Amino acid sequence: MDIRSELEHANYKAINKNQLTDDMIGELGKEYGFILVVDVSARDSESERRSYIEALVKGDVISPEQVDAVIDDENLIIVIPLRTERVATDIYRHIPHASHFVTMWVDGRPYVAC
Repeated sequence: MDIRSELEHANYKAINKNQLTDDMIGELGKEYGFILVVDVSARDSESERRSYIEALVKGDVISPEQVDAVIDDENLIIVIPLRTERVATDIYRHIPHASHFVTMWVDGRPYVAC
């Protein structure tokens, strides 16, 4: 099974970076309420990208066995649809350095902390 199928099996959405739109996220947000958008697409630095992917392992978003497959997919955006704020914030907080590559959307709009 390829990494995108594995992610879909885990109830995530695997999307190409160039196909992801605010409208698409907005529609998912209306359906689920809370969306985490995890941008692990290509970066300026391969070491930076690897550190973000490793952070997903520490946050229990992906398994250690999936790291190489995620690294190989340079256009991958992982969208995690959730129904409750508590689960969304728990996942966000468990991902080291999430503020650098994870965006939370609430009810179809980007979440901005006050």
